[in-house]
Amino acid sequence: MLPVLRPGDLLVAWPDADPAAGSIVVFPHPGQSGMWLVKRVAAAEAGEAWVLSDNAGATRADSRTFGWVSTELMHRARWRFRRPLSITRLTADA
Repeated sequence: MLPVLRPGDLLVAWPDADPAAGSIVVFPHPGQSGMWLVKRVAAAEAGEAWVLSDNAGATRADSRTFGWVSTELMHRARWRFRRPLSITRLTADA
């Protein structure tokens, strides 16, 4: 998710089964139990989202590989914390 997110960044996320396009979301990997992914929503409709990596050349662990993802277990990232301490709001709503 470079350049927005870097290794070591911490996210605060809330459950959100209706993420908007452009949102950064956290969700369980559809094919690997116990692994969570952080991606950007490219499109969303009818309880599913098409998610992509910001740094598409670094990974294909996104909808290009596993297709549409259910939004049922998605969490939308709201805040990013970076060390040394820097706090960034990622969404306009509270």
